[in-house]
Amino acid sequence: MRQQDQCWSAQDQRQVIGRAWRTPQSHIVQVVHILALETTDVIVGSMAMGKKDMLEAFTRNGSSKG
Repeated sequence: MRQQDQCWSAQDQRQVIGRAWRTPQSHIVQVVHILALETTDVIVGSMAMGKKDMLEAFTRNGSSKG
């Protein structure tokens, strides 16, 4: 499977990976992000990663409080 555009949200990325890999499958799926230097791709990509990290930290910390 090949996707032409970058997906900038974690949910979109999970959907792309889910389309390439299914539960009973034993093959490894590799996801490669190619960003061109000195373009908006780098800025948006770093923002998307920061957002993903922030969400993971929030859900991890929020789940321990009860």
